[in-house]
Amino acid sequence: MSKLETYSVHIVEHFGLARFFHTVHGSAHDGTNADKPDLIAHILQAEPLDPVRTVTIGDRSHDIAGARANGIMSLGVLWGFGDRKELADAGADEIVERPSDLAAAVDRLLQDEVLSAPEGRLSCATPRRPLPVAADCREWKPS
Repeated sequence: MSKLETYSVHIVEHFGLARFFHTVHGSAHDGTNADKPDLIAHILQAEPLDPVRTVTIGDRSHDIAGARANGIMSLGVLWGFGDRKELADAGADEIVERPSDLAAAVDRLLQDEVLSAPEGRLSCATPRRPLPVAADCREWKPS
């Protein structure tokens, strides 16, 4: 279940985080986007995000399930309500123990996505999710 958008906005403002977000998404009072997969799909449609370079960060299995349902990477965090087993069982791409380790984990996931392609090359498709097709993307090499 996703938090109500109005509640999410209140949380972000209360903790002085609003300056880090250009918008906040959540479920509506009528139940629209109440399921995490629906909410993430809505965000991917509403925002200029590249799904290949998007990571969901969450503390519960439904956060991870929402990411997987939409073909994006996920990071489970252990400073919320879920535990390591719940996040691992849900299929989190990585699990982070401390907030101070979060940025490095995101960097690893994004780098691994590029480097996991055969021969260290970006391919036009991976088993996990399609990559956007660019001009001869098979010839791109990470620096």
